[in-house]
Amino acid sequence: MNDDVFPLQQGSLDWLCSIYAAINVMHLRGTIATLNEAAVPFGKAIEFMQKEKGWNLSKAICEGIDEENCCQLFQKLSEADWEVDSGKVYPDRLSRLKELLDRGAKAVVVSLVRDASEEKEKRKVVMHYTVVTEVSSTRLTTWDSQGKKIERNAGSLQYDGADVRLGYFYFMKAK
Repeated sequence: MNDDVFPLQQGSLDWLCSIYAAINVMHLRGTIATLNEAAVPFGKAIEFMQKEKGWNLSKAICEGIDEENCCQLFQKLSEADWEVDSGKVYPDRLSRLKELLDRGAKAVVVSLVRDASEEKEKRKVVMHYTVVTEVSSTRLTTWDSQGKKIERNAGSLQYDGADVRLGYFYFMKAK
């Protein structure tokens, strides 16, 4: 048995990083302060995926949650309104992310995607969801559920050694 992967961390056996990211945003915005408080929205998310028609809890845990579905899930777990930016209107993702944070978003859940090719077909693969709190010319400051960083090298981004690009953005609406 290979023990160099222990202790396990979020993401070792599950793909619920989107839920962790949303809860981390709630913490940064001051709506939850303790682990016990964080367990409430986590439980709401699991219950929602288990009961809601069209959701598959087992698939979400084992394969992750599609970008198109995260906003609905975030609204259910936080009981707050979220906005989503899919990139259709703002193709320069890094500038858009900086703009959102500069305008007071405080923290933004970001999907990190890479392109994968299977049998001559290119498709987008969501690698991870993380929280970005600051964008500068040299780095992105994150609150990451796996403790990893987004590195900026010239015009590209890397996460855990893989080239990635910024996908969807999710941010809580101001009250």
